[in-house]
Amino acid sequence: MSKKTDIWMPLYVGDYLADTTHLSTAQHGAYLLLLMAAWRQGGRLPLQDSQLAAICRYSVRSWQRVKPVLLPFFRQEGDSLVQPRLLAEWERAEAIAEKNRQNGRKGGRPRKQPLAVDSLLARLAALPDQANPALNPDETPSPSQTHSPWGDSAPWTPLTRTA
Repeated sequence: MSKKTDIWMPLYVGDYLADTTHLSTAQHGAYLLLLMAAWRQGGRLPLQDSQLAAICRYSVRSWQRVKPVLLPFFRQEGDSLVQPRLLAEWERAEAIAEKNRQNGRKGGRPRKQPLAVDSLLARLAALPDQANPALNPDETPSPSQTHSPWGDSAPWTPLTRTA
């Protein structure tokens, strides 16, 4: 089990509440404790009543009373109980964690290489002089440059600094 899947668990609140409206407050607590224990144990819970009671913080006798309400959320697979949605989410999270581990072994995501200043200057120099008046500040603007760049007919003059 990865550290990532050990420290968080997705909880789809709307789905949870839609499926558990019939539970009492104590039963909600017990069910959530079972879900969290299953998450930490790879999506699986033991079958033994004594262990399930301990997970829920119940005595075995109290567990026997709440068991018929909570066990329908789970299904038996081999020698363990699984909650199907939780198991699918755990497997998905574990697959993502494994992919991240493999990428980490390769050095992680490749970093973007910054453009060198020389490369940027070369790109600016390659632009036509007319398109980049900053390269020729002594040049007078052509008539096409004295009109608004937005296409209206009003003359446009560059801002000049006044003393």
